[in-house]
Amino acid sequence: GLNPFRWVRPLRSILAIVYDDAKTETLSFSISDIKASNTTFGHSSMHPAEFTVHSFQEYQLELLQRKVILDSVKREEKIIQHARKLANSCGTELLEDPELLKEIAGLVEWPVIMIGEINPNYYSLPSEILVSSMRSHQKYLIAQNKESNQITHFIVVANIETKDGGDTILAGNKRVLAARLDDAVFVWNKDLQRLEFMYGGIDTMQIELREMSFHSQLGSMGDRIVRIKELSNSIAQQLGMDAEIASKAVDYVKVDLASDTVSEFPELQGVVGRYFVQKLNLDPAIATACEEHYLPSSTADRIPNNAISYIVGLADRIDQLVGFFAINLAPSGSKDPYALRRAALGIIRLCVGNNLRFRLHPILIKACCEYNHSSNFGFSLENLNTNAIADLVMRFIHERLAVYLQSEGIRHDILKACLAMKDADDIKLISVRAKALSQILVTSNGERLLSGFRRANNILVKECGKDRQNLPELDTSLFQEESEQFLYSKLCQADNKIKILLSEENLTGAMVIMANLSEPIDRFFDEVLVNTKDLKLRDNRLRLLSAVCDSTRKIADLQQIEQ
Repeated sequence: GLNPFRWVRPLRSILAIVYDDAKTETLSFSISDIKASNTTFGHSSMHPAEFTVHSFQEYQLELLQRKVILDSVKREEKIIQHARKLANSCGTELLEDPELLKEIAGLVEWPVIMIGEINPNYYSLPSEILVSSMRSHQKYLIAQNKESNQITHFIVVANIETKDGGDTILAGNKRVLAARLDDAVFVWNKDLQRLEFMYGGIDTMQIELREMSFHSQLGSMGDRIVRIKELSNSIAQQLGMDAEIASKAVDYVKVDLASDTVSEFPELQGVVGRYFVQKLNLDPAIATACEEHYLPSSTADRIPNNAISYIVGLADRIDQLVGFFAINLAPSGSKDPYALRRAALGIIRLCVGNNLRFRLHPILIKACCEYNHSSNFGFSLENLNTNAIADLVMRFIHERLAVYLQSEGIRHDILKACLAMKDADDIKLISVRAKALSQILVTSNGERLLSGFRRANNILVKECGKDRQNLPELDTSLFQEESEQFLYSKLCQADNKIKILLSEENLTGAMVIMANLSEPIDRFFDEVLVNTKDLKLRDNRLRLLSAVCDSTRKIADLQQIEQ
């Protein structure tokens, strides 16, 4: 039958030897129908002849003599050094692009670097279109004018030396690039012409967008825009910001998806929208939001601080998460075809990076409700539990938050202690609380407080089980030991201070006050017998311990902290 073996590139030979100073031995094995040997080949075009290898040092040196640089890092160094030199010679500077450099270095064995000039006729194109045409499609490095920043040159990395010094290769690449840029000019000018007229302009693009499918079960892009608009309004109101401009922005942030330019250059969605809105002389914040509401799309992306950008960006991602979870398309294992993990991480980074304080769960419920009546494609949540869907999405976001905070050194049990709070849908608050708790628990007072809490909680569990709420009210007249009164007094003082600090959202300060209770708690356990034969005294002391535990729960659930 067919050979099932597959390799990333055509496999020609296998070099496999073991050696020492005395001898070299060829390993005996085969992959598919190719046997391992002690021979290999040089550059496929310039030095294709076979040669024998006796050691790695010899292998490396012989390859170099046969026009193959084995080390990819050295190939990168050669490319970047020559590219910078060529750019300088043309009065330009190289645009640094480490990711593309790494990719190019993996495509060539013997880098040959050449520079070509872009026809000035193409300078009218937005720089992003020029970059996309050259970078994404042609794998060219780019050089720009040092003063005007106009992109003027492209740098080709070939894999062969030619007799004419690369002139033929460069000429061929110029022709290919010109054809590519001609296509770009055509679609860009066509879109600009559409913008100049009411009929066929932005209005028509918006109409086309309404007919564009988002997902067969989740309606059209037009349906989606209606939902995002409502969610943007709700988020803006929670944040105390201008809901009107956020709502208006939603009418434009997706409109470039109906453009010919984005059809030709999908990676420029948002960027093209920014140019459109600028051409229409609309609010600059809307133009910025067209591009920035997609950010961050990766961990390397910056976080937008323009309010309209992050409000619309949050609404966009929330609608995406709720929709796909509701139709049972949540990520499974390593599979995440709808980039929902990235969407959840985007929500987290937007909230944390911009210090956004709002309750996410009501917005998730709102998103569920919007799906009830926005779709013409038959999808409805009428028979589904909106609370259950919102809870699923919230749990998913918390899972991503755990990964995010663990990467910043927060222990998983500390995060669990914070997520057990009623306001755990406030992402920024959870982040601040987890970091503050981490800082407190490594102090001596924090360690003693945790130890005292565990001792108090264990006694309560043992003596009361789940019935601690049935304990009688605390009676200060029953205090017999000075340490009882001391603990009660310090607890009352701490509660008052913590209440003020929490109202000021000073979680670190509140935790410091709570940690300072460690001394009166220690004194209590040193001097007081809780489980006395006098039931009134016993219950009163249990109630005091319960008050201590309840006080700590205003900040975090210390039961979740591991030993």
